Amino acid sequence: MVAIVGLLGHPVAPAVRANDTPGEFCSAPGPRDYESPLAELPSVTSVPPRSKDHPGLGNLPFGPRRVEMYETSVGHVLVGGGRFGYAFWDVGFLGHHPETPTVDWGVTARLLALDRDGGVVEEVDHTRTHIGRIDGARQPSIDLPVPSRPGFYRFDIQVRDGGGGELGSYSQYLRVVPRSVRVRLGINRGTVRPGAVVAVRPEELGTEWLTYGESFVVQRRTGGDWQRYDLTRQELWELWLGGLGPGAAGGCNRLLIPSGTPPGRYRILKTLGVEIAPRVGRSFTVTAPFRVLPGPR
Repeated sequence: MVAIVGLLGHPVAPAVRANDTPGEFCSAPGPRDYESPLAELPSVTSVPPRSKDHPGLGNLPFGPRRVEMYETSVGHVLVGGGRFGYAFWDVGFLGHHPETPTVDWGVTARLLALDRDGGVVEEVDHTRTHIGRIDGARQPSIDLPVPSRPGFYRFDIQVRDGGGGELGSYSQYLRVVPRSVRVRLGINRGTVRPGAVVAVRPEELGTEWLTYGESFVVQRRTGGDWQRYDLTRQELWELWLGGLGPGAAGGCNRLLIPSGTPPGRYRILKTLGVEIAPRVGRSFTVTAPFRVLPGPR
């Protein structure tokens, strides 16, 4: 079960920047970086990055030149646990090379639970596989389940040749965080005058993945009630779906305050979605208030 904070009785206050321009506000980083603590752990030998300078060549310093090893998971922050591992493929497959790389590799992997300083607490799991043929259609892989217990982990992978000699050994730190939704609608300024531009964006302080689209609604405070007020003058919205990950900020909506807009209290409402169970979604709304002052900006 995912706790939706910011909707069910515990609202997250909108983040109001100190009169940032829309460009400054929209390009600012997200509100929380869940991966940054991994950089403070002891250094390890990471899998080499993909070679941008040599298209068609792999990233490993051993074996056939076109073989590349890549992560099978998205990111190093796992929400509620999951799986992590690596796969091997032939980057020359896209170039229609007729020959298929063949190797004789024994690959082992293990997952270690760590303390906050990177010290090993215990081995969580391990596995082994053999890799022979590598092509674009058959991409052998090796991975392990990562438990849901929050904390730091290290995934170690070692590749040996058919005779048992070590070809390469690499490690990757992981962080498991609990599932939570703490989303707010950030806004670049709290007071504006006609002619100014207001920018808003969804910001996830929690860890759950969220979805959102382009549309939003503007309301004006009138007679003690919030009533819809058409400031957008927009009849059609582009149909797209954006994603918002742990600690991240989404894309911006910009709203020009037209001349003649009455002074008063306004707010912008935006709807987001979250998957609270497999194939079970729920939508909710976040708001950002602002005040329109009299006269031009």
